[in-house]
Amino acid sequence: MIPSEETTVLLKDIHFANGVQLSKDESFVLLSEACRFRIWKYYLKGKKAGQSEIFIDGLPGPADNIRSDERGGFLVGINIQRTAEHPSAIDRLSNLPLLRKFILRITTVMYTTVSFVDSIFPTEYTGQAKYYINHLEPTISIHPNTKSIVLQLDENGKIKSSLQNSENGQVRLISEATMDEEGEYAYLGSPYNHGIWRIKVKDMGLK
Repeated sequence: MIPSEETTVLLKDIHFANGVQLSKDESFVLLSEACRFRIWKYYLKGKKAGQSEIFIDGLPGPADNIRSDERGGFLVGINIQRTAEHPSAIDRLSNLPLLRKFILRITTVMYTTVSFVDSIFPTEYTGQAKYYINHLEPTISIHPNTKSIVLQLDENGKIKSSLQNSENGQVRLISEATMDEEGEYAYLGSPYNHGIWRIKVKDMGLK
């Protein structure tokens, strides 16, 4: 297939589109909708080509990256777990649309201002400031709940197993779990930590 310069919108009105992953046979693609705690499935081939449906809903936190589990299913990183004791910022602001708009506009003004300064006098600090503002890192890093989850889903969106870190452990705010080619190790990553963890797949309880 020859690439074209045309852009086609496949899905719209997605609240914070995040992770994306093709199925092994490339018949569909998954997209995480972080702010609604669910994952969409968009069909690329077959009788349902061009159609979309919810792959899984009601996740225990905002889904981040999606990766293959090398078993026909998927691994989903959830960097902050939602609990009754520690609801996410999204949960807290869900019934406050005016406050959400205010926060978004303030963040946009801050990012635009720092980007302008960075374009004239680029420094290490302006680059870091842009990253922190764009990713809301200070808010995430001080969140009282440090429990993360890696979900293993089958090809139909059913949960097969989950890996959860210990409370206040070193492995925290996990956004992605990626398998190596041999299927021996999984690598856990996070944009909020300066390191990557490696864990043996047999110790993850995958099915």
